[in-house]
Amino acid sequence: MKSILSRLTQTVSGTDKELFNEQELNQFASFYLDKWDENTSEDVVAESFVDYFPVFPALPST
Repeated sequence: MKSILSRLTQTVSGTDKELFNEQELNQFASFYLDKWDENTSEDVVAESFVDYFPVFPALPST
């Protein structure tokens, strides 16, 4: 779990810790713990972070 959170923090430059508390981040990591291994790319971790925590509302279509 620490590996997932470490890669996440590195990939998103610490934004994860600014937006979410430790419990929320641990829930995120726990959700993916059995799906990922040490070879899972940082891009996959970051994309999953955005999918798991939809921070920004959808932009209206023009």
